[in-house]
Amino acid sequence: MTAPIFVAEPDTPEWHEARKTGIGASDAGAAIGASPYDNQLSLYRRKRGEIPDVEENELMAHGKYHEPATVRLWEYLTQRKMQAYPMSMYRDAEHEFMLATPDGELEDGHGVEIKQMGTWVAKKIDDSSLAAAVPHYIAQINQQMRVMNWDRVTIVADVDRKIRTWTEHRSDKLIALLIRVEADLWDRIQTGRPPEINKNHPRLSELVKSVHPGILHETAVTLSVPACEALDRCERRRQRIRELEKRNEQDKALALLEIGDHLAGVLPGRGKMLKRTATAGGLVSFERKASVSTRLVNYKEGSVELADPLNLTDSSKNGDPVEST
Repeated sequence: MTAPIFVAEPDTPEWHEARKTGIGASDAGAAIGASPYDNQLSLYRRKRGEIPDVEENELMAHGKYHEPATVRLWEYLTQRKMQAYPMSMYRDAEHEFMLATPDGELEDGHGVEIKQMGTWVAKKIDDSSLAAAVPHYIAQINQQMRVMNWDRVTIVADVDRKIRTWTEHRSDKLIALLIRVEADLWDRIQTGRPPEINKNHPRLSELVKSVHPGILHETAVTLSVPACEALDRCERRRQRIRELEKRNEQDKALALLEIGDHLAGVLPGRGKMLKRTATAGGLVSFERKASVSTRLVNYKEGSVELADPLNLTDSSKNGDPVEST
């Protein structure tokens, strides 16, 4: 395989300028429709300079400034050493529109991608897979593998002050898709032919707003029949939601009326309970519990009584103290 072409050192003026000359690995998820945060049309408009680049937010800054510490901690825990960190931007030797700025490379020639990750993301990966939980990560690291001629990348993540790792091997099928889709998208960027927006995107409304951030004052457009019908469906759903919320409040009030001043109400045969809690200002809130707490209540079919919260008495022994365990 042909060696990748050096482009620029990371986070320099040359690097920022070079990002305009192709599609980077961090853009790959948006390019193929695998990103929950971005899409082809907004990427197209950013590359053409029609809308500003994504501004660095607090989470992005956190990841950037904590990344070196994550690398050092991983090296300390594993007793392995990065061969290269941080890394430069490279261009694919065959497909000039494909760019990548990997985080690091190990001594045995495979890549490393550093992430700052929430516990819920890690759990989602553990419950399914990298591809199912974070498909945009998979697109990103496969583009890195294509550009750098790697066969695998290890994701090193700081998850609630614990280092977690996942290793993903090269997918030639996905890489072929990246090449085909990005080639078409780059041609559109060069020739000014915008792609169609993905109308099934999970955050379509937010993406449309980001693609059209400006307002042309004193202007209007006549909406098409499909657009009018879509708005009518929205209004009908809103009305239905309002009706359902009203019914929910009425049904909930009936249940709360039966609970009265008791600590809780138990759903017989279902093993669930609704617990009352005093709040600031003398008000009472209600919390639904997935199970009946015998620590809080003594439940008998048809009634709920307060339990001994410290569990220091045994009712079968006339209230004589027993040792707690």
